[in-house]
Amino acid sequence: MERGSHWYYERARGSYLDDKARQGTPAKQEKWAKQNPMQQKFTKTDLAKYEHAWLGLPHLACRGAEKNFEEFAKRLEEDGEPVVDRNFFEQVVARIILWRSTEKLFDTLEKVGYRANSVAYAVAWLAEHSDRRIDLDGIWREQRLKSEISDTLRVPLCGSSSVPYQPYREYWGGIQES
Repeated sequence: MERGSHWYYERARGSYLDDKARQGTPAKQEKWAKQNPMQQKFTKTDLAKYEHAWLGLPHLACRGAEKNFEEFAKRLEEDGEPVVDRNFFEQVVARIILWRSTEKLFDTLEKVGYRANSVAYAVAWLAEHSDRRIDLDGIWREQRLKSEISDTLRVPLCGSSSVPYQPYREYWGGIQES
């Protein structure tokens, strides 16, 4: 992640490109894009996926973007919306960095298929096994994972050949205990 840059939450599809276009000249657009890199953009469906994995609900994160988001919205209705402040945003971004770093780690393992499912279950496994005591503030400050966390993520990623395409709660129960 680039230092001195911003994370961009895209509330409505296309708003990132609209905001970039509003900058006017190509030079201003390029400056804006450097401050708001595309790889630091996330959407509401991304947020639902990252949050469900962190909360130990990887079977929901694997359901597909819209179905997962519907469950996320339903859960927010039942539990109440969080206080969205700077701390909340930094914690969310740290979980995004955790997810995306896990994706990159998966790619280095030469595994075949089921990347999204494997990543969801690995993030959920890490959250569960650490009792959610991962230093998210440190991840936010550094904008990357510490090597200890990456090494720990290899356990669930390497532990099985693949996560089933149709992830079941029973499967999650089995890896929760490992």
